[in-house]
Amino acid sequence: MPSGEFEIKSLNHKGKYVSMQVRESYEEVVGNIYSLYAVSSQGFPNPLEFKIDNRNSEFGSHCLMIKNLPLFFNRIEQELKNSKLKFRHGFVKYYDANKTNGEITLFQKPLEYEYQKEFRFYVERDSIEPLILNIGSLKDIAEIYESNELIKGLELTVK
Repeated sequence: MPSGEFEIKSLNHKGKYVSMQVRESYEEVVGNIYSLYAVSSQGFPNPLEFKIDNRNSEFGSHCLMIKNLPLFFNRIEQELKNSKLKFRHGFVKYYDANKTNGEITLFQKPLEYEYQKEFRFYVERDSIEPLILNIGSLKDIAEIYESNELIKGLELTVK
């Protein structure tokens, strides 16, 4: 919000502010979010400058590299459709919290998290319970790696 004045009537307090961020929060958020780290031109426009940020190792000791994204996404989407669940997916867009004025969606996060290069699925549900989908074995389309090894050793090349 641009600078201005505010009043908290219950405290009989008036004040001025240079900038302000107001957020609505909920004790329990319904639905489910499935987050993936995305290596794409969206987050890495120049493949020669590609590097995974070390902070991503905080998400776990191992990671799963999906080698056939269209098939993986198709399996997830088909299972969600078969379960008659509404969903959306897309890249998370990162914003400057000091300059953004307006509503923030589930597909936006502050710039401080840009190192996460997130792609997300959001499933609309009236539940906070984990959602378990059966999409079959991933042996044919994925491989498990130690996070630190992948962070240190993964390089992109231009064909």
